[in-house]
Amino acid sequence: MLTLNLIEVRPSRCLALLLGGGHALAAFSCLHLPGVGLKSGGLLVVGLALAHALGRQHRLPRQFGLASDGSLHLEPSVQHSVPASVSPSTVVSSSAVWLAWSAGIGRPSGTVLLCRDQMSASDWRTLQVWLRLRVASRMVVDVGA
Repeated sequence: MLTLNLIEVRPSRCLALLLGGGHALAAFSCLHLPGVGLKSGGLLVVGLALAHALGRQHRLPRQFGLASDGSLHLEPSVQHSVPASVSPSTVVSSSAVWLAWSAGIGRPSGTVLLCRDQMSASDWRTLQVWLRLRVASRMVVDVGA
């Protein structure tokens, strides 16, 4: 029997500040470009990139299902949730998780940066333990087979 741990994901202030700060640095560097046209074009591109990045954060899954077999379920509340495989390029640190997955043939793969402030402390711990132990051990078995 497959059991799912449901992880609720909230919008992140930390991630919004990180995106805004990085784009502000890029905008500042555009001010050192020669000519008004290049400066304007650079600032326009940086502004559009920031709008795209912030908009993308609102379209990401708001709930993940962590399965006991190591599979990841995106939006498990949807009746026909298809399991995805966590990619080996996933990175787990104490304050952020860069989660990458592939959903199989004909299904899109994806990535999401999750910050600690996006979930409760117990959900954060559950996600980190699941990624480090259950998924990492599954990847070692898959590679060795």
